[in-house]
Amino acid sequence: MQNFSRTQIVWLKIDCPYDGSLSTLCKSFLKAIDDLLGTRYLETFGYANRVTSTMMLHMTPLASIYGIGVLVIDEIYHLLNSKNDMEEMLNFFVTLSNTVGIPTVLIGTSKAQKIFKGNFRQARRAASEGSIIWDRMDKESDEWSFFLEILWDFQCLKENTILTDKIRDAFYDECQGITAVAANLFILAQERALSEEEEKITIEILRATAKEDLHMIQPMIKALRNNNMKEVIKYEYISISLEDISVNYKRDIELIGKFSIKKM
Repeated sequence: MQNFSRTQIVWLKIDCPYDGSLSTLCKSFLKAIDDLLGTRYLETFGYANRVTSTMMLHMTPLASIYGIGVLVIDEIYHLLNSKNDMEEMLNFFVTLSNTVGIPTVLIGTSKAQKIFKGNFRQARRAASEGSIIWDRMDKESDEWSFFLEILWDFQCLKENTILTDKIRDAFYDECQGITAVAANLFILAQERALSEEEEKITIEILRATAKEDLHMIQPMIKALRNNNMKEVIKYEYISISLEDISVNYKRDIELIGKFSIKKM
């Protein structure tokens, strides 16, 4: 017997460039491999060949050599900003799937659906392996109950807050079952409790955190709370800068600590 050594990339994720450039998308593929393996494919195939079709031909053997299991392309709604014709972009994904020869998963917000509307051929191909619309979790679902109970185990305050029905109702009311908002609300509520020397999660702290720290997404949360889909569409994508908010809390906590030291 002889040992067989081979490097395999089980999955590869790249982000669609903000300007929707198909050439840059191909370069992102090459760079992602370079970042993982320390190779120089971007320098070899990316900068020398600016033609998208040529770079796509180089992507094919690389996908085979490293046995890439699936290619994930995130933020595909950026393609709407592309200077290319919409039909050209749709053809690109068909060709990419045929040429590279690996499963391709496209991820984006609801805005990305505009890319496929009006083109039966691409819509059929996009949904050939199934399509999933990831909606918010329902308040009464087992999924939400399981998620919240697991999340609640990560409390890091001195006093452990029991997950009562009132806490559950208030928490869902402020995040509306959106995973990212729920996680951020949970983290920020604890940081607020620390800064206010509460050391426990209360309904009042949850409400104050949502109102003040997550004020940018309140219009969207309100629209979801009222089940007003016309308003929800207006807020297609809102990001939360958790790091910026956390820095403010850390500064407050540091100042409180310094004051305490001086008093002793």
